[in-house]
Amino acid sequence: MPQLEIRTNLHLSQIPVDFNEKTTNLLAEIQNKPSSMTLISVLPNQLITFGGTNEPCALVSLQSIGNISADENRESCRRIFDHLQNELNISSKRVFINYIDLAAYNVAWNGRIYEDIFADNNPSMDENDDKQVEQPNDDDGDLDISTNSNQSIRIMNEQCTLNCRTRFGFAFGHIFNDLCASIWFSYGLLFYKLCFGRIGYLFVVFGQVVDAFATVILGFVLDLRCKYVNILFDRVGGTYTGYYIIGTILSFISFPYEISEMKFILYNNDNENHPLLFILTFIAIFVAQVGWTIGQLTHLSMINELSANSSDRIWLTSLRQAASIYSSLVVYILFWFTLAKTDESHLSINDINVFANNAFLITIFGLIHCCVFLFTIHENTLASNSSKIKMDKNLNSDEQNDRSKSNRPMDHYGKLDWFKDSVYFKIGFIYMCSRLYMNLSMAYTPLYLQQTLFLEKTSIAFVPLLIYISGMIMSFFSNYIENRFGNKIHMCLGILLALFSSIWIIFGSCQDKSFINWQIYLIAIQIGVSITIIKISSISLVAEMIGFNQKSTSFVYGSVSFFEKVAASFVIAIIEQFNPDTIIQSDSINNNNNDDDRMQSSIRFDHRNNISHNNNNNNGIICYDQQNGRPVIINFYYQYIMSYVNMAVVTFILIGLITISRIDLRK
Repeated sequence: MPQLEIRTNLHLSQIPVDFNEKTTNLLAEIQNKPSSMTLISVLPNQLITFGGTNEPCALVSLQSIGNISADENRESCRRIFDHLQNELNISSKRVFINYIDLAAYNVAWNGRIYEDIFADNNPSMDENDDKQVEQPNDDDGDLDISTNSNQSIRIMNEQCTLNCRTRFGFAFGHIFNDLCASIWFSYGLLFYKLCFGRIGYLFVVFGQVVDAFATVILGFVLDLRCKYVNILFDRVGGTYTGYYIIGTILSFISFPYEISEMKFILYNNDNENHPLLFILTFIAIFVAQVGWTIGQLTHLSMINELSANSSDRIWLTSLRQAASIYSSLVVYILFWFTLAKTDESHLSINDINVFANNAFLITIFGLIHCCVFLFTIHENTLASNSSKIKMDKNLNSDEQNDRSKSNRPMDHYGKLDWFKDSVYFKIGFIYMCSRLYMNLSMAYTPLYLQQTLFLEKTSIAFVPLLIYISGMIMSFFSNYIENRFGNKIHMCLGILLALFSSIWIIFGSCQDKSFINWQIYLIAIQIGVSITIIKISSISLVAEMIGFNQKSTSFVYGSVSFFEKVAASFVIAIIEQFNPDTIIQSDSINNNNNDDDRMQSSIRFDHRNNISHNNNNNNGIICYDQQNGRPVIINFYYQYIMSYVNMAVVTFILIGLITISRIDLRK
């Protein structure tokens, strides 16, 4: 069945609300019957290649039902071009139409109709390449397709050049990274606090800072093409493949120790070698973060290295995202299964070996996927440089000319110019707070479940899994909501859900059976939905700000990512500075079914801390800081983080959104 795609590199917020309806009506009018061609969907932020540069754009997919003659197709494309120009206020250089039947019929930025593959009896037009194509009458509303017009058409074949083996082999390449990232962000803080108590957060903060600087520094290093390095790496398949192998080796040798029970054993049994233990742990985290960053950057770079056209890039990007979803599900299901198999029902320091064993299993499992990637992907032989250069050159020249005519100042910003524009800081602030809300929610949810609500240990796997799945489902609806109401209204919806879930947490406690039995799971769903909406909207704002800028796209994304990682490290450090020095022995929590005194807990403190403890019945666990002479309510601390801190972060997002509410990023 023929399918017609219309792509534009406009951000979705630039597309009118009634665009879907008008497009559907036009298609019905073209074919004289409503069912002949129908609008399937409008998808925002699809990674499409324009002139060799990946940019977010809108993808309009249409499906043709029944056979259409060659003349009808040519006429239809002209009318669709005219419709897009009028509705979206763009020239034909901004539109890419792809008609897929038994062969590919692509109408692109400029040129002439070279051939028509829809009619068997249609003569070839190759011999008329130098002749001007007949112009339709302007009075009929048809598109001028003369060779000198900015609204011109040409046909070119663009099909995915990569076979299934290569596509799915490429998807395997980032699974090891995604597996490690899921463990680190969801369980890293919990693990190190179980091992080291109060100072455990320092290791997580250190890892975040290393990740921030490594992303910036290694981004420049990997772009340097040293002659001798290229010669050396050509022996293993290619430059990026060589760097990828180095990153994989670094992650393989460091990640098992990064999440290892050996640190806990040495820390509690050998007081003399603590400095050496800390140094080795910091080194392991440093090596693991560097290896992770190398793997991430090289795998992303290979998308353009291996692909010959935009269709290849779309396939590789989509499969990479699918592999990320698969990796997260594997991690959460693995922890759910292994924690359920242990004897105790509540999390304790005895479960440190579960974290360590899972980290080792994940390392082996990820290494297997890396090997599959290396055996199926041959960087130097897969990409045909000559065909890529030829195609990108044809597309790039007119795209660059059109960009140069843009009146939007941001489209011409260099790296330093962004710092002179307040909009960059406002949107960067929104993006930073959005990522901070996501990171804090994922990092402190397991601690909140265990040290505030005292749920069963499997909750630290099930609840994050529920957050992830609800967010994944919401992503399908986010496209429609953002298209219908706009990006800023879309983000406001996520902010409201985040505020509501934070307020709900304030009124919940471990003594409320309905809260721990079912309300917490509804809250998890709300958190997952709000995280997804806020994340998608913040990325869309950054993409809309960048627009058609080619000079500093990577710099903008890299700079806002750098600041959000540093901000996350700083906030976690501040939070943990006010965190009482405790490690809860949850295995000693007992439920009392005869009255409301359902919680009785003992807490083991590090013997180096000058703090003692008491048990209480109804109001939670009260610990007394002997050094400062003040009581601290331990079991409510993570409740404050999940409620008040998250509420403050989301409020900052709202304030930032208000500051740009009247700013039109398209101008």
